[in-house]
Amino acid sequence: MVEKRPGRSEKIKAHVEYFNLIREVGVIEACKQGIIKKVGCSISGGKDSLATLLWAKNNLPSNIEIIGSYVKTSLENIDIANYIKYVSETTGIQIDIYDYCKEEEETQIEKLVQQTIENGPPFVLRFCEIFMKEPLYKKFNYNTDISFLGVRWRESQLRQNATKLFRFHYGIFYHPIISWSKMDVFSYIKENKIKLYSGYKYADRLGCSICPLGMGKKNCNQIYFISKMRESVNWNFYHKWYSAMEKFKYDRSGESLVQRLNYLKSNYRKLKELLKEPHLENIKITEYNPPVYGWYES
Repeated sequence: MVEKRPGRSEKIKAHVEYFNLIREVGVIEACKQGIIKKVGCSISGGKDSLATLLWAKNNLPSNIEIIGSYVKTSLENIDIANYIKYVSETTGIQIDIYDYCKEEEETQIEKLVQQTIENGPPFVLRFCEIFMKEPLYKKFNYNTDISFLGVRWRESQLRQNATKLFRFHYGIFYHPIISWSKMDVFSYIKENKIKLYSGYKYADRLGCSICPLGMGKKNCNQIYFISKMRESVNWNFYHKWYSAMEKFKYDRSGESLVQRLNYLKSNYRKLKELLKEPHLENIKITEYNPPVYGWYES
């Protein structure tokens, strides 16, 4: 007799029950009881995901297997992969690197560009991350019982509504440092004697540092990132994507939308001009985060 496999509704019911059990006893207790056996930490190279990884190492029972994941796409900063290897060696935690083969990445880029042509720049919904990063994250999340993320309430207005523990499809996610301040994060990393990624000398946040949507952010020296990344970034991808964003025509009125589109076009022009500058490396670069916050990987 052929054993009947559980259907979608049965799988969802079982997953909801599993999530409710974790929520009832708490994540730490669920680890102690063996309800959770394998914890995944999504690592970006940034301070928040690093603090989350260190928190997991310092607070979870020794029987828990902690595995890190780093998603490598055309959106990432140069040398992040090397920094990830340093973090893995220093903490003793395995960090798997997920990336696309050339054909897969080209397919995802085409999807991203087409979405931009149809819906405009990702001002609110970051579909750039949905198309470029989430498919790789899904591969990782299927291999763990719960995924720890470095999300903080004070990081942005959008994240103020985040909950500490939540379920999405068949994934369970936990934000252990959700209430921390930026200085809490810097101090915790320094206490654990881990070097920060060197880009933190020149920016408060690293994510998508050469995206024109973020070029005008306070405390981000764009010249540093462009000078470091100029020789290794897939600029054909960026120009194709930026062009799609720049050419988008809104079919609705709205002063704020027009202002944001003009802001994007202005940043795109600045980016193209900076790429032509032959001596970017010799320009004095402003440092925003002094060494007292932490020390930096060279």
